[in-house]
Amino acid sequence: MTERQQEQIALHALDALTPEEVRLLEGEWRYDPRLREEHAELAEAAAEIVHLLPPETPPAEVREQLLATLKRQRRAKVTPISVAWKVVRSPWVAWAAAAAIAVSAAGLWTANRELSNRVTTLVKSEVAARGEVEDARAQREKLQTQVAEAGDKYAKLSAEAEQLRKGIAVASMEVSMLRASVKRYEEGEVLVVWDQSKQEGIIKLAHMPTVQPGKDYQLWVFCKQQRTPVNAGVVRVDEKGEASVIFHPVKHIAEVAKFAVSLEKEGGVPEVEGPVILASK
Repeated sequence: MTERQQEQIALHALDALTPEEVRLLEGEWRYDPRLREEHAELAEAAAEIVHLLPPETPPAEVREQLLATLKRQRRAKVTPISVAWKVVRSPWVAWAAAAAIAVSAAGLWTANRELSNRVTTLVKSEVAARGEVEDARAQREKLQTQVAEAGDKYAKLSAEAEQLRKGIAVASMEVSMLRASVKRYEEGEVLVVWDQSKQEGIIKLAHMPTVQPGKDYQLWVFCKQQRTPVNAGVVRVDEKGEASVIFHPVKHIAEVAKFAVSLEKEGGVPEVEGPVILASK
């Protein structure tokens, strides 16, 4: 076995020969079984080292470096590593294993660099995602605060509006006390509360004499824009002479002049017919 053949076998075990070199080498070992055995040992040793790694095609410069290394080590006749799982019968087996590790290390370094780049990308993505989550959380908290503030403002405005409504209602209300013009009704107490904005009122009577059969008390509203009193309905008292009635005049009252109560026939009349027994000033 020549020195050239040993180099060719080692490179063939690492798949580092060109197709033409492989054809020539395989043609030679048809006549020399030792070449075939040497190649089998080297190929098996290299395969056991690199079978877990992805296949890599070494560049041309690696092939030249490998040849130079093999020559130097052969001259020095030193075996730097051993294949623990294989009985090494030739120093070329160890050097083939070392060469396989060197070639595969390049692929491992490339894979490691790609993995490192992926990790860096993932870390950046995670940081960006965390930032987006924090921004979303801050926006949510801000929105919740704005909703709470809007709720407080709405409640405050509602309270103010209700207060204004009450103020307007009170401002538009008119309270009148009716006085008796007939002695029999002097002990009677009659109070009228009128809400101009709603065009309605309430009349309360107390200590009023009961009316004779076929008669009713009737309320009238004197409007400054009306020539005749406006009918506001019949008011019936109980056996104690008391009553509390909400009334609505049959016509719109632009401005109240006064209120009056007359004694009319039962069921009331459209215009005043009987005596007016109570009136406000």
